[in-house]
Amino acid sequence: MDSTERVQAAYGRAYYSPEAAVADWRAGADFRLTAGPWAGSYCSTRDFPAGTTVDIAYPQVAGDRADQRVIVVQGEEGFRHVPR
Repeated sequence: MDSTERVQAAYGRAYYSPEAAVADWRAGADFRLTAGPWAGSYCSTRDFPAGTTVDIAYPQVAGDRADQRVIVVQGEEGFRHVPR
């Protein structure tokens, strides 16, 4: 069953483009779950099976609110930027 997981960049990382956020996600960088029973737990791309939709929230300035979003689907190329 396909699902959507919401994650946020961990350790205060900021990205200046959706491409940079997706590159870190696909490289296996740590992110944190922001919803569900495991909210606050660290995770990475290795934790989700193919077909899972991942909604990545990230700040453009370190310490700012994570108000930029990008959607990726595990096992698929490309991504969809969600403008604020």
